[in-house]
This record gives sequence, C-alpha cells and structure tokens, in this order.
Amino acid sequence: MIEYCKYCGRKITKSDNVCPGCGGRIEEESTSSINQNDINRPYTSSKKRDFKIVLLLMIPAFLFVVFPFLIAFIVGMADLDTEISSLKEETKEEFPIPTIDDLVNNYYKKLEEEKEEY
Repeated sequence: MIEYCKYCGRKITKSDNVCPGCGGRIEEESTSSINQNDINRPYTSSKKRDFKIVLLLMIPAFLFVVFPFLIAFIVGMADLDTEISSLKEETKEEFPIPTIDDLVNNYYKKLEEEKEEY
C-alpha cells in the first residue's frame, strides 16, 4: 500500500520519520490509514510558495537593476534626440536642401539655356 504524508500529500516510505516534501513529522500508526483525499493541508503548496519567493526577489531586482537602466536609457534617448536635431541644423547650413520651387526653376532655366544653344 502506498503511503502519503498527512500534511502535503507526498508519497513517503515506511522508513521515513520526516516528510521529504514539507518536513512534517510522520507517525507510524496514522500513515497507513491515510487516503489521498483525506489529507490535511496546513501548508501552502510548494509552487505557490516558490512563486511568492520569486516575486519577492523580482521586486527589488527590478527597483535596483532594471529601473535605473530604464531611466538611463530614456535620458540617453532624449540626449540623442537633441544631438540629432542639432546635427540636422548644422547639416542644413552646410548643405542647404533645395525646395521644390528651386528645383522647378532650375529645370526651366536649364531648358531655356538648351534652347538658346540650338
């Protein structure tokens, strides 16, 4: 007959004095008559406990590691944006971009010059 811990429901052997799952004390006379459905569960499941531990570790990790990098990234992007806009202004002064009107006027001037050559 398979025996289960009365606290967590984990399978145990007859030689165990303490449950390997929850650490609950195992009494010889009560383990043989325990059914899987009659388990008294005073402890939370290990998955819930592990999730809580991970969550408690993730919050400080986020606050002290991820959040400062996020702030630095945002500030860096803002500085990069101002640097790019200043470079655009400098480039406009050195290499002016012609407007459409300038291009059309230059095209017609070239056409007139070609007509005069013929």
